[in-house]
Amino acid sequence: MLENQKVSTIIMPLKHVLDTYKTKGFTIHTVLGDGQFSSLQNGLDSVGLFLNVTSRDEHFPDIERHIRTI
Repeated sequence: MLENQKVSTIIMPLKHVLDTYKTKGFTIHTVLGDGQFSSLQNGLDSVGLFLNVTSRDEHFPDIERHIRTI
């Protein structure tokens, strides 16, 4: 659980997750997110990731379905 939604609070756990995937042999190139994640662009650029942010009324169907399932 994150204490707040500041970039500095989000970027470190995100890097930890990415490192975990990397140790398992996965290579992450793109992060999908809604507009709330747009402030992470510079932090993700610094680790070589592309941030794909949806427009206001657009959704990532696979992610939305996963959220509903959980």
